[in-house]
Amino acid sequence: MKNQFYVTTSIPYVNGNPHMGHALEFLYADVIARYYRLKGYDVRLTTGTDEHGQKVQRAAEAAGVEPAAQAGVEAEHFKRLLEAYNCQYDDFVRTTEPRHEKSAHVFWQKMVDSGDIEKGVYEGLYCVGCEANKTEKDLIDGKCPIHEKTPEPISEENYFFRLSRYADKLLAFYNENPDFIYPAFRMKEMREIIASGLEDVSISRDKSRLSWGVSVPNDDNQVMYVWFEAVMNYVTSVGHGVDDAEFTKWWPADLHIIGKDINRFHTIMWPAMLMAAGLDLPQKVGVHGFITVDGKKMSKSLGNVIDPFALVAQYGVEPIRYFLLREMPFQDDGDFSYERLEARYQADLANGIGNLLSRVSNMIEKYSQGDLDPSPQELDYGKAAAMQYHDLIQKLEFSKALDVIWGLIDEANELIEQEKPWDLAKTDTDRLQVILAQLLYSLELVTEWLEPFMPETVHTMRSVLQRRPMVKAEPLFPRLEITK
Repeated sequence: MKNQFYVTTSIPYVNGNPHMGHALEFLYADVIARYYRLKGYDVRLTTGTDEHGQKVQRAAEAAGVEPAAQAGVEAEHFKRLLEAYNCQYDDFVRTTEPRHEKSAHVFWQKMVDSGDIEKGVYEGLYCVGCEANKTEKDLIDGKCPIHEKTPEPISEENYFFRLSRYADKLLAFYNENPDFIYPAFRMKEMREIIASGLEDVSISRDKSRLSWGVSVPNDDNQVMYVWFEAVMNYVTSVGHGVDDAEFTKWWPADLHIIGKDINRFHTIMWPAMLMAAGLDLPQKVGVHGFITVDGKKMSKSLGNVIDPFALVAQYGVEPIRYFLLREMPFQDDGDFSYERLEARYQADLANGIGNLLSRVSNMIEKYSQGDLDPSPQELDYGKAAAMQYHDLIQKLEFSKALDVIWGLIDEANELIEQEKPWDLAKTDTDRLQVILAQLLYSLELVTEWLEPFMPETVHTMRSVLQRRPMVKAEPLFPRLEITK
């Protein structure tokens, strides 16, 4: 079995500050990376920033700075976000780095050699917000449905990727790899796009219109289309075009984690590019939904945009990690509300896991002189749940994996109510020790399973559970004061 795991996030544009959607995607990648590290895998998590294209160039112009300066400032903001949400990463690829330009040039030449790049004239519509060409069928009332703006008409000489040649090959790959895209309905969407007909794609821009990009080899008048070169960051990170040994070790990626709005680029365009370049395709692409607020899309005009930095400053990183991972099902959109955050905090964290740790540590201190070995002999739920937990987390069903963990917490709390250890201390001390040993085992299992999701909480819990003599734990999650 391959004892390594290479996972990537998509790389966000640097035309604006980080938002909650970025934080959520970073969390998804962090959890799966931590999970495999704990299983003993050699893990690599790559993220970064997409620093070219018209959006960045125009944002820099609006700010009165050079694009490189704009990119540098925003790249640091995204690194701060990773730190704020306690997301560990092994590489941060900035697409303005020389190693990425080298990788992109080598990739381009491979596609030229395969006969998949040719020159032509593009005439059509272009959405700057999406950094993508649009057809009339992509629009609603003449506007981009994502950015609600009218695309700009353009006509210019570009290089084209002969994507149309790969329709049958992509469908064959989907058939041979039915789990390539998760969830399955996202693959169905891509099949429908392919069935409607793939057109060749413009993959460069004239420098007179867009100068901020990776140069096209052997053509001083063109830069690479931002989406075309940005996805190459995944191979850049592992040494493509620079370090063959490193590339051979890590490629293909085991998992790309992306948002639903860029599914087409990652599961049609990117696989076809890899086929054209003669490179292996990633094992899996996980496509997640968006965050809404009280059922509505986050929007500055609605005044419901949530600052991801302010959120963790107010509530703490661990409660926010838990809430987002529990409430936002990977495959669908998830809704954020302060009311549900407060409810989850009080019920699941303070009264659930926090109360269980406090009660069990207190009883072991009181009835076992603070010294007891764990035992699973009374545990029913935990035996059945172990396989389910691992299966769910490997399928990226993080919310359901947390459901399993809290099932174990609920079972332990119910056992306390059923057995009433305070009464057993008077009537059956042998039975009391059996129950306390089982409760201790339950808590140790909770810490093992919870670690990818809430590493700091687990560290605190283990400091209590491993201490001898054990003493009653301080409140794990103090009473929450909501100051929205």
